[in-house]
Amino acid sequence: MMASYSEIDGIPVAANPKIARTLLRETMGFQGMLTSDGGGVARLYSTNKVVRSYEEAGLYALKGGCDTEIPVGGAFKELPRFIREGKLEERLLDEAVRRILTIKFKMGLFEHPYVDPDQVEEAMRNPQREALSEQAAEKSLILLKNDGVLPIAGRPTLAVIGPHGDSLRYPISGYTYPAYLEMIDASRTGGEQASIGGMADESAKEEEAPGYQVKKKSGGAFASMVDLFSEEQKASMGDMTTVLREMGSRSLKAELEDRYPVHYARGCDILSPGREGFAEAVQAAEDSDLVIMALGGNCGWVHVTGGEGKDRCHLDLPGEQQALLEAVAAVGKPVVLVLYGPGSFALPWAAEHCAAVVEAWMPGPYAGKAVANLLDGTLNPGGKLPVTIPRTIGQVPLFYNHKTGSGYRDVYGHNPIFSGGYVDGEKTPLYPFGHGLSYTTFSLSDFELEEEEVPTEGGIVRLSVTVGNTGSRAGDEVVQLYTRFEDAFVTRPVMQLAAFKRLTLQPGEKRRVTFAVSTAQLGYYNEEMVFCVEPGRLTLMVGESSEAIAYTGTVRLNGEKLPLLGRRAYTAGVEVR
Repeated sequence: MMASYSEIDGIPVAANPKIARTLLRETMGFQGMLTSDGGGVARLYSTNKVVRSYEEAGLYALKGGCDTEIPVGGAFKELPRFIREGKLEERLLDEAVRRILTIKFKMGLFEHPYVDPDQVEEAMRNPQREALSEQAAEKSLILLKNDGVLPIAGRPTLAVIGPHGDSLRYPISGYTYPAYLEMIDASRTGGEQASIGGMADESAKEEEAPGYQVKKKSGGAFASMVDLFSEEQKASMGDMTTVLREMGSRSLKAELEDRYPVHYARGCDILSPGREGFAEAVQAAEDSDLVIMALGGNCGWVHVTGGEGKDRCHLDLPGEQQALLEAVAAVGKPVVLVLYGPGSFALPWAAEHCAAVVEAWMPGPYAGKAVANLLDGTLNPGGKLPVTIPRTIGQVPLFYNHKTGSGYRDVYGHNPIFSGGYVDGEKTPLYPFGHGLSYTTFSLSDFELEEEEVPTEGGIVRLSVTVGNTGSRAGDEVVQLYTRFEDAFVTRPVMQLAAFKRLTLQPGEKRRVTFAVSTAQLGYYNEEMVFCVEPGRLTLMVGESSEAIAYTGTVRLNGEKLPLLGRRAYTAGVEVR
Protein backbone atom coordinates (compact mmCIF):
# COMPACT_ATOMS: atom_id res chain seq x y z
CA MET A 1 0.00 0.00 0.00
CA MET A 2 1.04 3.61 -0.47
CA ALA A 3 0.89 6.45 2.04
CA SER A 4 -0.75 9.45 0.40
CA TYR A 5 0.62 12.99 0.42
CA SER A 6 -2.34 14.15 2.50
CA GLU A 7 -2.37 14.89 6.19
CA ILE A 8 -4.97 13.68 8.69
CA ASP A 9 -5.51 15.64 11.88
CA GLY A 10 -2.38 17.65 11.15
CA ILE A 11 0.02 14.75 10.60
CA PRO A 12 1.00 13.63 7.07
CA VAL A 13 0.04 10.00 6.43
CA ALA A 14 3.66 8.97 5.73
CA ALA A 15 4.51 9.76 9.37
CA ASN A 16 1.13 9.23 11.03
CA PRO A 17 1.21 6.23 13.42
CA LYS A 18 -2.55 6.42 14.07
CA ILE A 19 -3.15 5.75 10.39
CA ALA A 20 -0.12 3.72 9.29
CA ARG A 21 0.16 1.55 12.39
CA THR A 22 -3.02 1.59 14.49
CA LEU A 23 -5.63 1.76 11.72
CA LEU A 24 -3.87 0.01 8.85
CA ARG A 25 -2.13 -2.80 10.72
CA GLU A 26 -3.82 -3.32 14.07
CA THR A 27 -7.41 -2.59 13.07
CA MET A 28 -7.49 -3.56 9.40
CA GLY A 29 -4.95 -6.38 9.74
CA PHE A 30 -2.75 -5.34 6.81
CA GLN A 31 0.50 -7.34 6.86
CA GLY A 32 2.17 -6.14 3.67
CA MET A 33 4.51 -3.26 2.88
CA LEU A 34 3.59 0.38 3.21
CA THR A 35 5.57 2.66 0.92
CA SER A 36 5.60 6.42 0.62
CA ASP A 37 4.15 8.13 -2.41
CA GLY A 38 6.83 9.42 -4.76
CA GLY A 39 8.95 11.84 -2.74
CA GLY A 40 6.44 11.61 0.10
CA VAL A 41 9.11 11.32 2.78
CA ALA A 42 10.99 14.31 1.37
CA ARG A 43 7.78 16.31 1.46
CA LEU A 44 7.59 15.94 5.23
CA TYR A 45 10.47 18.41 5.20
CA SER A 46 10.10 20.35 1.98
CA THR A 47 6.33 20.82 1.83
CA ASN A 48 4.65 19.94 5.11
CA LYS A 49 7.43 21.45 7.26
CA VAL A 50 6.83 18.99 10.11
CA VAL A 51 10.49 17.95 10.49
CA ARG A 52 13.75 19.91 10.62
CA SER A 53 15.71 18.09 7.93
CA TYR A 54 15.37 15.60 5.12
CA GLU A 55 17.18 12.96 7.18
CA GLU A 56 14.80 13.52 10.11
CA ALA A 57 11.90 12.96 7.69
CA GLY A 58 13.09 9.37 7.25
CA LEU A 59 13.24 8.89 11.02
CA TYR A 60 9.66 10.02 11.59
CA ALA A 61 8.36 8.16 8.55
CA LEU A 62 9.70 4.82 9.79
CA LYS A 63 8.53 5.49 13.33
CA GLY A 64 5.13 6.39 11.92
CA GLY A 65 4.84 3.10 10.06
CA CYS A 66 6.16 3.76 6.55
CA ASP A 67 8.38 0.83 5.51
CA THR A 68 10.24 2.44 2.61
CA GLU A 69 10.49 5.61 0.57
CA ILE A 70 10.39 5.99 -3.18
CA PRO A 71 11.78 6.73 -5.70
CA VAL A 72 15.08 6.62 -3.74
CA GLY A 73 16.00 6.07 -0.12
CA GLY A 74 17.99 9.18 0.61
CA ALA A 75 16.48 9.68 4.05
CA PHE A 76 16.16 6.02 5.00
CA LYS A 77 19.88 5.42 4.48
CA GLU A 78 20.42 7.52 7.62
CA LEU A 79 18.30 5.20 9.80
CA PRO A 80 21.31 3.22 11.19
CA ARG A 81 22.71 6.46 12.55
CA PHE A 82 19.46 7.20 14.39
CA ILE A 83 19.53 3.70 15.88
CA ARG A 84 23.09 4.21 17.12
CA GLU A 85 22.04 7.56 18.62
CA GLY A 86 19.14 5.91 20.45
CA LYS A 87 16.48 7.83 18.52
CA LEU A 88 15.01 4.79 16.75
CA GLU A 89 14.23 1.30 18.03
CA GLU A 90 16.02 -1.32 15.97
CA ARG A 91 12.97 -3.59 16.08
CA LEU A 92 11.01 -1.06 14.02
CA LEU A 93 13.62 -1.22 11.28
CA ASP A 94 13.60 -5.02 11.51
CA GLU A 95 9.81 -5.06 11.04
CA ALA A 96 10.01 -2.92 7.92
CA VAL A 97 12.87 -4.96 6.45
CA ARG A 98 11.04 -8.20 7.18
CA ARG A 99 7.90 -7.04 5.38
CA ILE A 100 9.88 -5.93 2.31
CA LEU A 101 11.99 -9.11 2.15
CA THR A 102 8.88 -11.27 2.52
CA ILE A 103 7.37 -9.73 -0.59
CA LYS A 104 10.62 -10.11 -2.53
CA PHE A 105 10.95 -13.77 -1.54
CA LYS A 106 7.35 -14.50 -2.50
CA MET A 107 7.89 -12.87 -5.88
CA GLY A 108 11.09 -14.83 -6.49
CA LEU A 109 13.22 -11.70 -6.86
CA PHE A 110 16.25 -13.31 -5.26
CA GLU A 111 16.21 -16.22 -7.72
CA HIS A 112 15.35 -14.00 -10.72
CA PRO A 113 16.07 -10.38 -9.79
CA TYR A 114 15.92 -8.87 -13.30
CA VAL A 115 13.52 -8.92 -16.20
CA ASP A 116 14.59 -10.27 -19.55
CA PRO A 117 14.65 -7.21 -21.84
CA ASP A 118 14.13 -9.40 -24.88
CA GLN A 119 10.75 -10.52 -23.53
CA VAL A 120 9.42 -7.14 -22.45
CA GLU A 121 7.76 -6.21 -25.72
CA GLU A 122 6.09 -9.59 -26.06
CA ALA A 123 4.86 -9.46 -22.46
CA MET A 124 3.47 -5.95 -22.79
CA ARG A 125 2.15 -6.26 -26.33
CA ASN A 126 0.42 -9.45 -27.35
CA PRO A 127 -2.98 -10.24 -28.87
CA GLN A 128 -4.58 -10.96 -25.49
CA ARG A 129 -3.51 -7.65 -23.95
CA GLU A 130 -4.45 -5.67 -27.04
CA ALA A 131 -7.89 -7.30 -27.13
CA LEU A 132 -8.39 -6.45 -23.46
CA SER A 133 -7.40 -2.83 -24.07
CA GLU A 134 -9.85 -2.59 -26.95
CA GLN A 135 -12.61 -4.17 -24.86
CA ALA A 136 -11.96 -1.74 -21.99
CA ALA A 137 -12.23 1.18 -24.42
CA GLU A 138 -15.54 -0.06 -25.77
CA LYS A 139 -17.08 -0.70 -22.35
CA SER A 140 -16.00 2.71 -21.00
CA LEU A 141 -17.87 4.74 -23.62
CA ILE A 142 -21.10 6.38 -22.42
CA LEU A 143 -23.90 7.69 -24.62
CA LEU A 144 -25.27 10.69 -22.72
CA LYS A 145 -27.77 11.99 -25.28
CA ASN A 146 -29.20 10.70 -28.56
CA ASP A 147 -32.13 12.16 -30.49
CA GLY A 148 -32.00 9.25 -32.93
CA VAL A 149 -29.08 10.41 -35.03
CA LEU A 150 -27.00 7.48 -33.74
CA PRO A 151 -26.15 4.93 -34.87
CA ILE A 152 -25.35 6.55 -38.21
CA ALA A 153 -27.70 5.25 -40.90
CA GLY A 154 -26.64 4.79 -44.51
CA ARG A 155 -23.45 6.33 -45.82
CA PRO A 156 -23.67 10.09 -45.23
CA THR A 157 -20.79 12.51 -45.70
CA LEU A 158 -19.24 13.31 -42.33
CA ALA A 159 -17.41 16.36 -41.07
CA VAL A 160 -14.85 15.38 -38.43
CA ILE A 161 -13.96 18.57 -36.60
CA GLY A 162 -11.92 19.37 -33.50
CA PRO A 163 -8.44 18.98 -32.03
CA HIS A 164 -9.13 15.36 -31.04
CA GLY A 165 -10.36 14.27 -34.45
CA ASP A 166 -6.98 13.28 -35.88
CA SER A 167 -4.95 13.00 -32.67
CA LEU A 168 -3.40 9.77 -31.43
CA ARG A 169 -2.08 11.28 -28.20
CA TYR A 170 -5.14 12.93 -26.66
CA PRO A 171 -7.12 9.73 -25.96
CA ILE A 172 -4.10 8.40 -24.00
CA SER A 173 -3.81 9.01 -20.27
CA GLY A 174 -0.84 10.40 -18.36
CA TYR A 175 1.63 7.97 -16.77
CA THR A 176 2.01 6.26 -20.14
CA TYR A 177 4.98 6.11 -22.48
CA PRO A 178 3.38 8.56 -24.98
CA ALA A 179 2.82 11.08 -22.18
CA TYR A 180 6.48 10.79 -21.14
CA LEU A 181 7.54 11.33 -24.75
CA GLU A 182 5.34 14.42 -24.87
CA MET A 183 7.08 15.72 -21.75
CA ILE A 184 10.52 15.02 -23.16
CA ASP A 185 9.66 16.58 -26.50
CA ALA A 186 8.48 19.76 -24.77
CA SER A 187 11.69 20.01 -22.76
CA ARG A 188 13.93 19.11 -25.69
CA THR A 189 12.43 21.75 -27.96
CA GLY A 190 12.80 24.56 -25.47
CA GLY A 191 9.24 24.37 -24.20
CA GLU A 192 8.07 23.66 -20.69
CA GLN A 193 10.64 22.21 -18.30
CA ALA A 194 8.65 19.33 -16.95
CA SER A 195 9.31 16.64 -14.41
CA ILE A 196 7.50 14.34 -12.04
CA GLY A 197 7.15 15.70 -8.55
CA GLY A 198 8.73 12.82 -6.65
CA MET A 199 11.78 12.77 -8.92
CA ALA A 200 12.18 16.52 -8.71
CA ASP A 201 11.94 16.41 -4.92
CA GLU A 202 14.67 13.83 -4.67
CA SER A 203 17.01 15.14 -7.35
CA ALA A 204 16.90 18.60 -5.83
CA LYS A 205 18.17 17.46 -2.44
CA GLU A 206 21.72 18.55 -1.82
CA GLU A 207 23.94 16.10 0.05
CA GLU A 208 25.34 18.70 2.43
CA ALA A 209 22.07 20.20 3.60
CA PRO A 210 18.74 19.69 1.84
CA GLY A 211 17.91 22.99 0.18
CA TYR A 212 15.51 21.67 -2.43
CA GLN A 213 16.65 24.15 -5.08
CA VAL A 214 16.36 22.41 -8.44
CA LYS A 215 19.65 22.65 -10.36
CA LYS A 216 20.70 21.82 -13.88
CA LYS A 217 22.29 18.49 -14.58
CA SER A 218 25.74 20.01 -14.61
CA GLY A 219 25.18 21.04 -10.99
CA GLY A 220 24.34 17.54 -9.89
CA ALA A 221 20.54 17.55 -9.99
CA PHE A 222 18.02 17.28 -12.75
CA ALA A 223 15.95 20.27 -13.86
CA SER A 224 13.57 18.26 -16.02
CA MET A 225 12.81 14.83 -17.39
CA VAL A 226 14.89 15.47 -20.48
CA ASP A 227 18.05 15.78 -18.36
CA LEU A 228 17.73 12.15 -17.30
CA PHE A 229 18.61 10.85 -20.75
CA SER A 230 21.62 11.03 -23.01
CA GLU A 231 21.28 12.26 -26.57
CA GLU A 232 21.68 8.68 -27.77
CA GLN A 233 18.87 7.51 -25.50
CA LYS A 234 16.59 10.31 -26.60
CA ALA A 235 17.21 9.50 -30.24
CA SER A 236 16.30 5.85 -29.66
CA MET A 237 12.94 6.65 -28.08
CA GLY A 238 11.22 7.71 -31.28
CA ASP A 239 8.63 10.39 -31.64
CA MET A 240 5.28 10.14 -29.92
CA THR A 241 3.12 9.67 -33.03
CA THR A 242 5.35 6.93 -34.45
CA VAL A 243 5.29 5.04 -31.17
CA LEU A 244 1.50 5.19 -31.03
CA ARG A 245 1.16 4.01 -34.61
CA GLU A 246 3.44 1.09 -33.83
CA MET A 247 1.06 0.24 -30.99
CA GLY A 248 -1.75 0.00 -33.52
CA SER A 249 -3.39 3.34 -32.74
CA ARG A 250 -5.50 5.01 -35.38
CA SER A 251 -7.27 8.33 -35.05
CA LEU A 252 -11.04 8.77 -35.19
CA LYS A 253 -10.65 10.52 -38.55
CA ALA A 254 -8.70 7.59 -40.00
CA GLU A 255 -11.22 5.05 -38.77
CA LEU A 256 -14.21 7.00 -40.10
CA GLU A 257 -12.52 7.57 -43.48
CA ASP A 258 -12.58 3.79 -43.97
CA ARG A 259 -16.36 3.84 -43.60
CA TYR A 260 -17.67 7.19 -44.87
CA PRO A 261 -16.74 10.16 -47.04
CA VAL A 262 -15.08 12.57 -44.59
CA HIS A 263 -14.23 16.27 -44.56
CA TYR A 264 -11.74 17.01 -41.79
CA ALA A 265 -10.86 20.29 -40.09
CA ARG A 266 -8.95 20.70 -36.84
CA GLY A 267 -10.64 24.02 -36.13
CA CYS A 268 -8.58 25.03 -33.11
CA ASP A 269 -6.04 23.88 -30.55
CA ILE A 270 -6.96 22.34 -27.21
CA LEU A 271 -5.75 25.26 -25.12
CA SER A 272 -4.07 27.90 -27.26
CA PRO A 273 -6.06 30.94 -28.44
CA GLY A 274 -6.72 31.44 -32.11
CA ARG A 275 -9.72 31.03 -34.40
CA GLU A 276 -7.90 30.89 -37.72
CA GLY A 277 -9.24 27.40 -38.37
CA PHE A 278 -12.89 28.24 -37.79
CA ALA A 279 -13.65 29.06 -41.42
CA GLU A 280 -12.32 25.70 -42.61
CA ALA A 281 -14.35 23.92 -39.93
CA VAL A 282 -17.54 25.74 -40.90
CA GLN A 283 -16.94 24.89 -44.56
CA ALA A 284 -16.44 21.23 -43.69
CA ALA A 285 -19.77 21.24 -41.87
CA GLU A 286 -21.53 22.93 -44.78
CA ASP A 287 -20.17 20.29 -47.18
CA SER A 288 -21.33 17.39 -45.00
CA ASP A 289 -24.54 15.70 -43.86
CA LEU A 290 -23.50 15.03 -40.26
CA VAL A 291 -20.89 16.64 -38.02
CA ILE A 292 -18.71 14.75 -35.52
CA MET A 293 -17.17 17.23 -33.07
CA ALA A 294 -14.17 15.67 -31.27
CA LEU A 295 -13.43 17.99 -28.34
CA GLY A 296 -12.10 17.93 -24.79
CA GLY A 297 -8.82 17.86 -22.91
CA ASN A 298 -5.46 16.15 -22.56
CA CYS A 299 -3.99 14.30 -19.58
CA GLY A 300 -0.31 14.41 -18.65
CA TRP A 301 2.15 17.14 -17.71
CA VAL A 302 2.54 19.57 -20.65
CA HIS A 303 -0.14 21.22 -22.78
CA VAL A 304 -2.80 19.49 -20.72
CA THR A 305 -6.11 20.19 -19.00
CA GLY A 306 -5.67 17.59 -16.26
CA GLY A 307 -3.38 15.06 -14.66
CA GLU A 308 -1.38 14.72 -11.48
CA GLY A 309 -0.94 18.20 -10.07
CA LYS A 310 -2.99 19.62 -12.94
CA ASP A 311 -6.43 20.89 -11.95
CA ARG A 312 -9.03 23.10 -13.57
CA CYS A 313 -11.03 25.93 -12.02
CA HIS A 314 -13.60 25.90 -14.84
CA LEU A 315 -15.72 23.11 -16.28
CA ASP A 316 -16.17 24.68 -19.72
CA LEU A 317 -14.50 23.34 -22.84
CA PRO A 318 -10.87 24.55 -22.81
CA GLY A 319 -9.48 27.21 -25.11
CA GLU A 320 -11.57 28.13 -28.15
CA GLN A 321 -13.46 24.85 -28.31
CA GLN A 322 -16.84 26.15 -27.12
CA ALA A 323 -16.69 28.95 -29.69
CA LEU A 324 -15.79 26.41 -32.36
CA LEU A 325 -18.71 24.19 -31.37
CA GLU A 326 -21.16 27.08 -31.57
CA ALA A 327 -19.82 28.26 -34.93
CA VAL A 328 -20.15 24.79 -36.43
CA ALA A 329 -23.58 24.15 -34.90
CA ALA A 330 -24.83 27.40 -36.45
CA VAL A 331 -24.48 25.76 -39.87
CA GLY A 332 -27.59 23.75 -39.02
CA LYS A 333 -26.32 20.22 -39.59
CA PRO A 334 -26.84 17.57 -36.88
CA VAL A 335 -23.90 17.59 -34.46
CA VAL A 336 -22.58 14.59 -32.53
CA LEU A 337 -20.27 15.75 -29.72
CA VAL A 338 -17.58 13.31 -28.55
CA LEU A 339 -15.88 14.42 -25.33
CA TYR A 340 -12.36 13.27 -24.44
CA GLY A 341 -9.98 13.89 -21.59
CA PRO A 342 -9.65 13.78 -17.83
CA GLY A 343 -12.57 14.96 -15.76
CA SER A 344 -16.01 15.97 -16.92
CA PHE A 345 -17.38 19.12 -18.54
CA ALA A 346 -20.47 21.14 -17.63
CA LEU A 347 -21.95 21.83 -21.07
CA PRO A 348 -25.66 22.70 -20.94
CA TRP A 349 -25.39 24.53 -24.29
CA ALA A 350 -24.05 21.41 -25.96
CA ALA A 351 -26.71 19.24 -24.31
CA GLU A 352 -29.39 21.49 -25.79
CA HIS A 353 -27.94 22.05 -29.28
CA CYS A 354 -26.19 18.77 -30.11
CA ALA A 355 -28.10 15.83 -31.53
CA ALA A 356 -26.00 13.37 -29.54
CA VAL A 357 -23.33 13.51 -26.84
CA VAL A 358 -20.78 10.74 -26.19
CA GLU A 359 -18.52 10.71 -23.13
CA ALA A 360 -15.34 8.98 -24.27
CA TRP A 361 -12.98 9.93 -21.41
CA MET A 362 -9.50 8.56 -22.31
CA PRO A 363 -10.16 5.26 -24.10
CA GLY A 364 -6.51 4.46 -24.80
CA PRO A 365 -4.65 3.41 -27.96
CA TYR A 366 -7.74 1.93 -29.62
CA ALA A 367 -9.93 4.96 -29.01
CA GLY A 368 -10.41 5.73 -32.71
CA LYS A 369 -11.77 2.28 -33.47
CA ALA A 370 -13.96 2.09 -30.35
CA VAL A 371 -15.59 5.50 -30.91
CA ALA A 372 -16.08 4.84 -34.64
CA ASN A 373 -17.71 1.52 -33.79
CA LEU A 374 -20.11 3.31 -31.45
CA LEU A 375 -20.96 5.92 -34.06
CA ASP A 376 -21.71 3.46 -36.86
CA GLY A 377 -23.53 0.99 -34.61
CA THR A 378 -20.99 -1.82 -34.68
CA LEU A 379 -20.81 -1.24 -30.92
CA ASN A 380 -23.91 -0.73 -28.80
CA PRO A 381 -22.87 1.54 -25.90
CA GLY A 382 -23.59 0.27 -22.41
CA GLY A 383 -21.46 2.42 -20.09
CA LYS A 384 -22.94 4.37 -17.17
CA LEU A 385 -21.68 7.53 -15.50
CA PRO A 386 -19.52 6.97 -12.39
CA VAL A 387 -19.90 10.68 -11.57
CA THR A 388 -22.62 13.31 -11.53
CA ILE A 389 -22.22 15.91 -14.29
CA PRO A 390 -23.34 19.42 -13.29
CA ARG A 391 -24.93 22.09 -15.45
CA THR A 392 -22.54 24.73 -14.18
CA ILE A 393 -19.58 24.98 -11.86
CA GLY A 394 -21.82 26.90 -9.44
CA GLN A 395 -23.55 23.61 -8.60
CA VAL A 396 -20.32 21.99 -7.39
CA PRO A 397 -20.11 20.02 -5.14
CA LEU A 398 -22.90 18.01 -6.77
CA PHE A 399 -23.21 14.29 -6.08
CA TYR A 400 -25.99 11.73 -5.95
CA ASN A 401 -25.30 10.52 -2.39
CA HIS A 402 -25.69 13.88 -0.64
CA LYS A 403 -26.92 13.99 2.94
CA THR A 404 -30.64 13.81 3.65
CA GLY A 405 -31.95 17.36 4.04
CA SER A 406 -29.42 18.87 1.66
CA GLY A 407 -28.38 18.58 -1.96
CA TYR A 408 -30.26 18.97 -5.19
CA ARG A 409 -33.25 16.73 -4.49
CA ASP A 410 -36.44 18.55 -3.53
CA VAL A 411 -36.30 18.42 0.26
CA TYR A 412 -38.84 21.22 0.71
CA GLY A 413 -41.54 19.98 -1.65
CA HIS A 414 -43.16 22.85 -3.52
CA ASN A 415 -42.64 25.47 -0.82
CA PRO A 416 -42.49 28.79 -2.73
CA ILE A 417 -40.09 30.34 -0.21
CA PHE A 418 -37.71 27.54 0.62
CA SER A 419 -37.33 26.05 -2.84
CA GLY A 420 -34.02 24.35 -2.11
CA GLY A 421 -32.72 25.36 -5.54
CA TYR A 422 -31.20 28.28 -7.44
CA VAL A 423 -32.84 31.53 -8.50
CA ASP A 424 -30.88 31.62 -11.76
CA GLY A 425 -30.83 28.01 -12.92
CA GLU A 426 -31.87 24.40 -12.49
CA LYS A 427 -30.76 22.59 -9.36
CA THR A 428 -30.72 19.14 -10.97
CA PRO A 429 -27.64 17.68 -12.66
CA LEU A 430 -27.12 17.85 -16.38
CA TYR A 431 -26.62 14.07 -16.30
CA PRO A 432 -27.09 12.04 -13.08
CA PHE A 433 -24.84 9.40 -11.58
CA GLY A 434 -25.42 6.04 -13.23
CA HIS A 435 -26.89 7.53 -16.43
CA GLY A 436 -26.14 6.04 -19.83
CA LEU A 437 -28.14 5.30 -22.98
CA SER A 438 -28.22 2.39 -25.40
CA TYR A 439 -29.38 1.66 -28.95
CA THR A 440 -31.86 -0.82 -27.49
CA THR A 441 -34.33 -0.65 -24.59
CA PHE A 442 -34.55 -2.53 -21.31
CA SER A 443 -37.09 -3.28 -18.62
CA LEU A 444 -36.94 -4.14 -14.92
CA SER A 445 -39.69 -6.34 -13.50
CA ASP A 446 -40.66 -8.80 -10.76
CA PHE A 447 -38.84 -7.08 -7.90
CA GLU A 448 -38.71 -9.30 -4.82
CA LEU A 449 -37.28 -9.02 -1.31
CA GLU A 450 -36.50 -12.43 0.17
CA GLU A 451 -36.78 -11.34 3.82
CA GLU A 452 -38.50 -8.45 5.54
CA GLU A 453 -36.29 -8.72 8.63
CA VAL A 454 -32.52 -9.30 8.78
CA PRO A 455 -30.21 -9.49 11.83
CA THR A 456 -27.57 -6.81 12.20
CA GLU A 457 -24.90 -9.42 12.94
CA GLY A 458 -24.12 -11.72 10.04
CA GLY A 459 -27.25 -10.70 8.17
CA ILE A 460 -27.64 -10.79 4.39
CA VAL A 461 -30.18 -8.65 2.57
CA ARG A 462 -31.27 -10.51 -0.57
CA LEU A 463 -33.38 -9.11 -3.36
CA SER A 464 -34.03 -10.02 -6.97
CA VAL A 465 -35.17 -8.29 -10.14
CA THR A 466 -35.65 -9.43 -13.72
CA VAL A 467 -33.79 -7.50 -16.42
CA GLY A 468 -35.11 -7.77 -19.96
CA ASN A 469 -34.04 -6.51 -23.38
CA THR A 470 -37.21 -5.11 -24.95
CA GLY A 471 -35.51 -3.77 -28.07
CA SER A 472 -34.44 -5.13 -31.43
CA ARG A 473 -30.70 -5.59 -30.90
CA ALA A 474 -28.30 -6.98 -28.35
CA GLY A 475 -27.04 -4.58 -25.71
CA ASP A 476 -25.68 -4.07 -22.21
CA GLU A 477 -27.68 -2.87 -19.22
CA VAL A 478 -26.27 -2.00 -15.80
CA VAL A 479 -28.84 -2.69 -13.09
CA GLN A 480 -28.06 -0.68 -9.96
CA LEU A 481 -28.96 -1.19 -6.30
CA TYR A 482 -28.99 1.75 -3.88
CA THR A 483 -29.66 1.79 -0.13
CA ARG A 484 -30.69 4.36 2.47
CA PHE A 485 -30.76 3.80 6.24
CA GLU A 486 -33.73 5.58 7.78
CA ASP A 487 -33.23 5.39 11.54
CA ALA A 488 -29.78 6.75 12.26
CA PHE A 489 -29.32 9.56 14.79
CA VAL A 490 -26.88 11.23 12.40
CA THR A 491 -27.79 12.48 8.94
CA ARG A 492 -27.21 9.84 6.30
CA PRO A 493 -27.01 9.99 2.50
CA VAL A 494 -30.30 9.95 0.60
CA MET A 495 -28.92 6.96 -1.29
CA GLN A 496 -25.70 5.00 -1.67
CA LEU A 497 -24.74 2.60 -4.43
CA ALA A 498 -24.53 -0.84 -2.82
CA ALA A 499 -24.22 -3.11 -5.86
CA PHE A 500 -24.51 -3.21 -9.64
CA LYS A 501 -24.33 -5.74 -12.44
CA ARG A 502 -23.63 -5.24 -16.14
CA LEU A 503 -25.51 -7.71 -18.35
CA THR A 504 -25.33 -8.42 -22.07
CA LEU A 505 -28.79 -9.38 -23.31
CA GLN A 506 -30.04 -10.49 -26.69
CA PRO A 507 -33.34 -9.09 -28.04
CA GLY A 508 -36.19 -10.50 -25.97
CA GLU A 509 -33.84 -12.13 -23.46
CA LYS A 510 -34.51 -11.89 -19.71
CA ARG A 511 -32.17 -12.64 -16.81
CA ARG A 512 -32.89 -12.81 -13.10
CA VAL A 513 -30.40 -10.85 -10.99
CA THR A 514 -30.10 -11.47 -7.24
CA PHE A 515 -28.11 -9.13 -5.01
CA ALA A 516 -26.84 -10.24 -1.58
CA VAL A 517 -25.80 -7.31 0.61
CA SER A 518 -24.09 -8.12 3.90
CA THR A 519 -25.04 -5.94 6.84
CA ALA A 520 -21.29 -5.47 7.30
CA GLN A 521 -21.45 -3.32 4.13
CA LEU A 522 -23.94 -0.90 5.72
CA GLY A 523 -21.72 0.61 8.39
CA TYR A 524 -21.34 4.30 9.25
CA TYR A 525 -20.06 6.48 12.08
CA ASN A 526 -22.90 7.09 14.53
CA GLU A 527 -23.32 9.97 16.97
CA GLU A 528 -20.74 8.36 19.29
CA MET A 529 -18.23 8.07 16.41
CA VAL A 530 -18.50 4.29 16.45
CA PHE A 531 -18.34 2.74 12.99
CA CYS A 532 -21.23 0.31 13.14
CA VAL A 533 -24.46 -1.05 11.74
CA GLU A 534 -27.53 -0.35 13.86
CA PRO A 535 -31.08 -1.71 14.02
CA GLY A 536 -33.64 0.18 11.97
CA ARG A 537 -35.28 0.46 8.56
CA LEU A 538 -33.22 0.03 5.40
CA THR A 539 -34.68 1.27 2.13
CA LEU A 540 -33.57 -0.50 -1.04
CA MET A 541 -33.88 1.07 -4.50
CA VAL A 542 -33.30 -0.70 -7.83
CA GLY A 543 -33.04 1.14 -11.12
CA GLU A 544 -31.14 2.07 -14.26
CA SER A 545 -29.52 5.16 -12.69
CA SER A 546 -29.64 7.14 -9.45
CA GLU A 547 -32.54 9.12 -10.94
CA ALA A 548 -34.31 6.24 -12.75
CA ILE A 549 -35.43 4.08 -9.83
CA ALA A 550 -37.92 1.39 -10.83
CA TYR A 551 -38.55 -0.34 -7.48
CA THR A 552 -38.30 0.51 -3.79
CA GLY A 553 -38.56 -1.81 -0.82
CA THR A 554 -37.81 -1.83 2.91
CA VAL A 555 -36.30 -4.36 5.28
CA ARG A 556 -35.84 -4.03 9.02
CA LEU A 557 -32.47 -4.68 10.60
CA ASN A 558 -32.96 -6.31 14.00
CA GLY A 559 -30.55 -6.89 16.84
CA GLU A 560 -27.89 -4.93 18.67
CA LYS A 561 -25.65 -2.15 17.44
CA LEU A 562 -22.68 -3.93 15.85
CA PRO A 563 -19.24 -2.26 15.63
CA LEU A 564 -17.70 -2.96 12.22
CA LEU A 565 -14.35 -1.22 12.22
CA GLY A 566 -11.80 -3.72 10.98
CA ARG A 567 -14.35 -6.24 9.72
CA ARG A 568 -16.55 -4.32 7.31
CA ALA A 569 -17.56 -5.59 3.88
CA TYR A 570 -17.02 -3.55 0.73
CA THR A 571 -18.88 -5.41 -2.02
CA ALA A 572 -22.11 -7.31 -2.42
CA GLY A 573 -22.69 -10.71 -3.92
CA VAL A 574 -24.43 -10.94 -7.30
CA GLU A 575 -26.01 -13.99 -8.92
CA VAL A 576 -27.41 -14.08 -12.46
CA ARG A 577 -29.62 -16.86 -13.73
